[in-house]
Amino acid sequence: MNREDIIREADAWLKMNGLASDGQTCFLMALFAQHISALAAAQEREACAKVCEDMGEFYYAATSAIRSRGEVKP
Repeated sequence: MNREDIIREADAWLKMNGLASDGQTCFLMALFAQHISALAAAQEREACAKVCEDMGEFYYAATSAIRSRGEVKP
């Protein structure tokens, strides 16, 4: 689902619930959805890294690779 899809869904949800729908509100809802999605992905990466970490030193490279996926590279 891309940003436009989220904005379209937000607009439909607002209208269905009798709320005012404007571009700014839908845009903010899209940003919020993007933020929640990023948080969920970070939690999932950390859970996977923790499993590898608990398996011992042999899995250290996997643990580091999983955690580095969430880092922003300049």
